[in-house]
Amino acid sequence: MSDFKFNFSDDDSSPQDKGPIATDQCLTSGASVSCRTHTVGPLHKNLASLATPLSYPLQDIELKYLTAACVEAIIDESNQSHEAIADFKALLSTSDGTDLIPSVYEGGLVAWEGAFDLVSYLSESQFDFTGMDVLELGCGSGLPAIYTLMKGARAVSLQDYNYEVINCVTIPSVLCNQRNLSLCNPSLCNFYSGSWDTLREAVPQSVKFDVILTSETIYSESSQTMLLSAMKSLLKLNGTIFVAAKSYYFGVGGSSAEFQEMVSTDEHFSCEIVKTLTCSVPRVIMTLKPR
Repeated sequence: MSDFKFNFSDDDSSPQDKGPIATDQCLTSGASVSCRTHTVGPLHKNLASLATPLSYPLQDIELKYLTAACVEAIIDESNQSHEAIADFKALLSTSDGTDLIPSVYEGGLVAWEGAFDLVSYLSESQFDFTGMDVLELGCGSGLPAIYTLMKGARAVSLQDYNYEVINCVTIPSVLCNQRNLSLCNPSLCNFYSGSWDTLREAVPQSVKFDVILTSETIYSESSQTMLLSAMKSLLKLNGTIFVAAKSYYFGVGGSSAEFQEMVSTDEHFSCEIVKTLTCSVPRVIMTLKPR
């Protein structure tokens, strides 16, 4: 199987727009994996304390986050030994040189531009998250979710396909921001790993979300279908969804226009492009709201 690459950036810490490259293969989203919950433990605290986080400054706050490269560096230096560490290193080895392996790895080890685009848009628009329940789908480092937590969200849930990402990247990233507990309290977070089609079963049935965030997740038709279904089952009737995406994902067929058409045909949500970033492969921010 030839490797697929979004080719957004060769450097995890410096997201750039180089444009995705085409491949000879059309890949689809991951297979169904039962979602499970994760709680903060000694391993996550240890990784957060040892790692040197990257920073993303905004006008009034600075967000900290980790990528696989950050975690790998401290694992090698400190000889960390844990089952989750072994699984993480195995995923690193498996995913080496590729950004997506269907049913195995869904891209959460790096920080894609869409996450930064989304955080910047939320900051610029001054959206009020006070008292809201927020969910980030396909979170990776979880930057957008961390931003909402620091902006007054009541509770934040973060989901990624790979449990290795949640354990070694997402949870430690949240903990790197807890120096000011009044702004970023990890006890207000819930963490889930697994596929979108099983998330509703893992989230308490009484829980729905005021806001759903997602970035770089509409890369194929099959991913869009599962994503839209999860959104419909998890958003409150008066909720808002923010989607950050490339205009087109070469090699896998997904595009923002295709996603908009799918949403329109489904008729459950309205969809609007609220920001367009002009670059070699244009990027957009979309909002979805129940009709």
